[in-house]
Amino acid sequence: MKKFAAAWIAGLCVLTVFTGCGKKNYVELGEYKGIEIEAQKAEISEEDIQNYVNQTLAMYPDYETVKKDKVEDGDTVDINYEGKMDGEAFAGGTADNYILVIGSNSFIEGFEDGLVGAKVGESRSLNLKFPDPYQNNPDFSGKPVVFDVKVNRIVKAKEVTYDTITDEYVSQNFGQATVEQFLEDVKKTLDSSNDYYAQASARSAAIAKIQENCTVKEIPEDMLKERVETYKKQAEKSYESQGSSLEEYLKQANLTEEAYEEQITEDVKSSLEFELILQAIADKEKLDVNEEEYQTFVNNMLATYGFTTEEELYEQYGKDYVRQICLGNKVMDYVVENAKINYTVPTPDGVSDGEADTETPEDDSEADTETPEDDSEAGTKDQEESSDEGEKEE
Repeated sequence: MKKFAAAWIAGLCVLTVFTGCGKKNYVELGEYKGIEIEAQKAEISEEDIQNYVNQTLAMYPDYETVKKDKVEDGDTVDINYEGKMDGEAFAGGTADNYILVIGSNSFIEGFEDGLVGAKVGESRSLNLKFPDPYQNNPDFSGKPVVFDVKVNRIVKAKEVTYDTITDEYVSQNFGQATVEQFLEDVKKTLDSSNDYYAQASARSAAIAKIQENCTVKEIPEDMLKERVETYKKQAEKSYESQGSSLEEYLKQANLTEEAYEEQITEDVKSSLEFELILQAIADKEKLDVNEEEYQTFVNNMLATYGFTTEEELYEQYGKDYVRQICLGNKVMDYVVENAKINYTVPTPDGVSDGEADTETPEDDSEADTETPEDDSEAGTKDQEESSDEGEKEE
């Protein structure tokens, strides 16, 4: 079961569906427009940049040639290889300058052993067979394969740090022309991350403020019962998908059915109160979601939470559910956009350390719940390494 609701809670958008409430006024709205809130926004230091760079570089070691002419077990080798079945090369079975540790069991049985004793510059044909079964690609299970392999060189990893990084290294590993360009992209990445968490902090503060200022006079009983039943059904479905059951969960948690019912009822009440407040604000401000906004939201859901089709998303949660979450986000965007936000700088212990800046509704950016797009290439590596299941055993 997709952890859709949990993901939204983590994203500081504690929303579920607020279905139609009829004409009755369940909410007494307090101040929600122009509210004053405090949020945290970190500043980027040179130390932050250096730490991020060093953590990134540690994942992509550079390699230098070792003065050694014969491959032994445990050596790291730079190889070219081409795999063929029935005399034909297969997709993903070919790579150049692949870095392989002999004895790591990264490839199918016999591949690495077949290179022990090979000289630098030597080419070998390895007549092997895929294991049966072969989980990475069942179509290859038990089939014979020939790998033509050339040992280019024997190498060893060379540590690269912020102080030793070169233009050549960043060009090979990150597609950047210069170290300066790489560092600019690192800063963009950190800026983007800080902006995202600042927006999330502002949204969280806004949620707390409007809940404090607005009063829910009544929760419709039929809505509460329906929501509790929906919650229970989704929970049962989730446990079943994990090979367990609600009964087993209650036993492990030492909860009676009555205590479990009370617990989720309180959780649902809290959620419904917030939903009703958002719906009241939407009604008063005449906020709605147009089709373009809705489709953008849905596309983000598909990309972020692993749904392959809209139908799969709707089957899990219902189209009305998704649309109402979209509207709820629009309401929170409206509240945050119109808030007076005092940003402070968090210290390592989580306590704010003075004012960073104060943003007004005119210059405050939206605190959306979507993960910010990372327009930096600093966190990725354009490798020649192939990941096709036909070439190596994981």
